[in-house]
Amino acid sequence: MRKNDDLAAWRIFFRVIELGSISKAANEANVEPSSISRRLSALEQRVGTQLLNRSSRSVTLTEAGAHAYEKIRLLVDEIDHATDALVLEPSTLSGLIRLAAPISLGDHDVLLQWLTDFQIRHPAIQIELKLSNSFVDLLEENIDLAIRVGALKDERLIARPLGEMHAIMCASPHYLEQHGTPQHPSELLNHRQVIYTGMMARGKVTLTRGEEQFSLMPQGHMRINHLNAIHRAVLAGAGIHLIAPLWHCVDDLQTGRLIQILPEWQLPSSPVHLMRQPHRHTPQRVQALSDWLHSHWTRWMDHTTA
Repeated sequence: MRKNDDLAAWRIFFRVIELGSISKAANEANVEPSSISRRLSALEQRVGTQLLNRSSRSVTLTEAGAHAYEKIRLLVDEIDHATDALVLEPSTLSGLIRLAAPISLGDHDVLLQWLTDFQIRHPAIQIELKLSNSFVDLLEENIDLAIRVGALKDERLIARPLGEMHAIMCASPHYLEQHGTPQHPSELLNHRQVIYTGMMARGKVTLTRGEEQFSLMPQGHMRINHLNAIHRAVLAGAGIHLIAPLWHCVDDLQTGRLIQILPEWQLPSSPVHLMRQPHRHTPQRVQALSDWLHSHWTRWMDHTTA
């Protein structure tokens, strides 16, 4: 192996470890697994030691491989950082950024407007947006950034707090005219509820008013797995949206198409984070989008909660 091939070989080595198998790394690079294996073998010959234990289904690091991953990963990140630092003007940012987000955010105009404005500012940037309500493995799918709502579960990733997602209870004027407006959380049990699919499996919902608390089990008279569909059903008078993200319904609250119920009672809020892969170095274009989203999210939340 020539010395100028070393960097590419180490990058392949890193991706095999991060994805957990040679076949996944080959699929990502659109090459045959045998090609990846040859590059790894050549790398091991060059350094004079075995870096990986290979099996038919997975790979694991040897002691030497673990040491190499820890030390050389940092060196390669430094090279990437130095290379990106040569790009000094924001207008020259370029390359692909892969972003993952919940479907509900993609359905809302605001995220797409932020991304569009970012590309207007940086026309050489390409963005690939993956919308999913399922868990997205950033390492396996090579995602640069992800917007995550709720408690963090993947300790491998680096998290940047965006803020809190506040929730309310609301219904249409037509529904409330027909069924009355609850004056206490206990009365919610006598109303039709529209909730997100799977919410009943999460247990009771606790509302607070000062030191007072009230817990109830969601009834789920209508259960839907899509936030926009829930919103439309509530507008049509299907029932009370028991946990409605404030950002998603603020416009209809302002126009009177929806009415907030029991506003003095607080629902639990959900933390929102920007997640990125655990490399020491973050490409300048990814850091720029992270800062952009953080700034816009903060102003957006300030507007919706004002």
